[in-house]
Amino acid sequence: MKPDDQFSRLAKHLVGAYPYEPWPEAPWLAVPESDSQLEQTEALYRECEQSNRSAVEAAVQQWLSGKPWPALTDVQAYLLGVRIDSVVCFLLELSTPDNVLSCAAKPDEELLWWFLIHWWRHHGGARYFLNRQE
Repeated sequence: MKPDDQFSRLAKHLVGAYPYEPWPEAPWLAVPESDSQLEQTEALYRECEQSNRSAVEAAVQQWLSGKPWPALTDVQAYLLGVRIDSVVCFLLELSTPDNVLSCAAKPDEELLWWFLIHWWRHHGGARYFLNRQE
């Protein structure tokens, strides 16, 4: 019997969970992508993300509790979409055919909270910039 590919299942659950529009005016997108500008680019992103973090995380909490997504500003909606996209990419990297990295003892909602809130706070910005460079 094939084991449940938990991370792939969670990623599929997140794909399209929150529709968002690109934000071409994002301040960090205006900075040329070069090694010399990377620090400035990341600082602009982190400043924007930090000032909108509580609203984005409250939206995640609300959605994980089974309620619909709340109304967000365009910037907050974009940041939530970036967060979800980055988590999806990471979950798919954790997905293995033998499910060796399973967290089966944890409910899906708890794992989604962990990735969308806890993991994001520590690694999300770096993951976002890594995905942008690929």
